[in-house]
Amino acid sequence: MSSLSNERVVELVSRYFVPVWFSRDDYQVGPRDQGERQALQKIDRERKQRGMEGGSVSINVLNPDGTLLASLELKKASKAENLAAFLEELVEKGKLQPRKPEAVRASTPRSAAHKPATAGGLVLHVLTRYVGKRANFGLSHDWVELTAEEWKALVPAGEARAGKSWEVPAKVADKVFLYFYPPAPNWKVQDSSVLERSLTATVVSASDKEVRVALSARVVVSHPFGGKGTDGKMTAKLTGVLSYDPARRAVTSFLMASDEAKYVWMYAGNPQPETIEIAVESVP
Repeated sequence: MSSLSNERVVELVSRYFVPVWFSRDDYQVGPRDQGERQALQKIDRERKQRGMEGGSVSINVLNPDGTLLASLELKKASKAENLAAFLEELVEKGKLQPRKPEAVRASTPRSAAHKPATAGGLVLHVLTRYVGKRANFGLSHDWVELTAEEWKALVPAGEARAGKSWEVPAKVADKVFLYFYPPAPNWKVQDSSVLERSLTATVVSASDKEVRVALSARVVVSHPFGGKGTDGKMTAKLTGVLSYDPARRAVTSFLMASDEAKYVWMYAGNPQPETIEIAVESVP
């Protein structure tokens, strides 16, 4: 929601409130904790009983005891001037005092560290987005870990010499390719399947200190846009490069981006072509 990046809104939220982002969708994770489900149900129930505005996606302000103080529907909250006025009114009516700077710092969200879960693993950050009319769907983020055994398929076995080329096994490539669908109502990677793929690695240069490998990929992924009858197919060509430290036996950088990519899904039996962009980068 663009209003949450507005300077006035950010100032009001950080000075007078404790911000909490709560998603009803368990994106790529397991079942929601029972306590979280109950808290959400309590807010929904109280909002409905008191005839307050809002819905499944809305701004809800709670009292310290957990009861609902106020709510604002998404249509209104998406406009910065509306959300700022809503918050300013709560500050004025409640005679709220600014929070202490240390309290603000303590509640500031921090990016989660995406470190390898296994010894020697390589974590890759996969990003996809629409270009054009659906650009407002935003940028999707996924993190995929290749085990030490898996990422070794990306670097030359034996002697590394310029021009040496090989095909990366499908089981390794597919682990990343499965996430090459754009932001959509259906975000479940379990519904993705790789229909076609090729990932070619070629040594560009080699020395005792660094081996650089060029990557070239073609992939077709099946992923439904939403519910029944919205079958979609993503087709892309990508190029990239990775750097490998032979002394440390570690990939020091990985970057891949789409040269061209499209996603065509179905609506009422009619194809809906979309242009998308894909990028993959290693996590430091």
